[in-house]
Amino acid sequence: FSGSGSVQTGTIEAKGDIRTTGTNGGTATVLLDTAGDQTITSTSANYSMPTLTINKPSGTVSVASPGFNTDAFTLQSGTFSVGSANFGDDGAFTISGGTYDAGTGTTTFSGSSSSVIDVLTTQTFNNLAFSNNLTKTISSGDTLVVNGLLLFSGSGSVQTGTIEAKGDI
Repeated sequence: FSGSGSVQTGTIEAKGDIRTTGTNGGTATVLLDTAGDQTITSTSANYSMPTLTINKPSGTVSVASPGFNTDAFTLQSGTFSVGSANFGDDGAFTISGGTYDAGTGTTTFSGSSSSVIDVLTTQTFNNLAFSNNLTKTISSGDTLVVNGLLLFSGSGSVQTGTIEAKGDI
């Protein structure tokens, strides 16, 4: 992905690595569903790609520094590894299977619309930031465990669910 355009509608089945130098997201879905390891590389953590869905029978999707944003995120199977990068989610965040490895990086929930965070009962993050002016709803019964820094900025709200802050707030 490069330039300032967006990818609208449909699905892109990415069978190799992804490199982005700039997009404005879009309503399409990028699907990673092939066995083996893949890497997502961006030249700026501010670049946004469309909805990202990971449904891998095996292998890891790794985020290379500095990281990237996605319009929505779904992990169904496989492993998603943030490593030391920054990963931002601007929409719905869903983990229905697989492994989300937060590494030593930062996960940020932001965006321009209210959305739901739905994990498999408990999900651990290193650093976690809520940076928005809208509502982020953690599904009832879900717990977000934050081992590092938990940051709230903007005038938005976080509702329902539980956040277990083990580090600084």
